[in-house]
Amino acid sequence: MDFRAALLDQTRDFGELIRSADPSTPVPTCPDWTLRQLLRHVGRGNRWAAQIIADRRTEPLDPRDVRDGKPPALRPPVWTIRSLRELEALGP
Repeated sequence: MDFRAALLDQTRDFGELIRSADPSTPVPTCPDWTLRQLLRHVGRGNRWAAQIIADRRTEPLDPRDVRDGKPPALRPPVWTIRSLRELEALGP
């Protein structure tokens, strides 16, 4: 299985889903989470993975140290979708 391709495809699908969604919507599969929290988790996770690969890290990266790891107060869906570009830029 091509995990990179699967991650990119699923993140694209998620991006299409969240474009017009209300960020305060509860996420049934993540009890006590809203869509806003899931957006932050996915966006930071993508940036975390991209930074590890781009920096060729051999040591763990604390999620709190991820570059641009906090979404802006407005338009978190756009921030999450842009995180996909960071992964795509790394190539296969």
